Amino acid sequence: MTTLQLREAILEKTRELPDELLREVYDFAEFLAERKKRTLNPPEAILSEMNQSEATHLEEEFSDYRNRYPHE
Repeated sequence: MTTLQLREAILEKTRELPDELLREVYDFAEFLAERKKRTLNPPEAILSEMNQSEATHLEEEFSDYRNRYPHE
């Protein structure tokens, strides 16, 4: 089955689904896209999704890290 055929088959299957199951299909597709993005570039992908509050929290967690957690 070619990619185009597969896309058409998926679309056809979704036409038969009730609305509440369409949401599940969408959520699963979002999950797969997110997993692919994180697999390709894990640290950068996660860090790029942080909002300012999360970034500030992370910076606070690692401030003075070397003094708080010296390497033995």
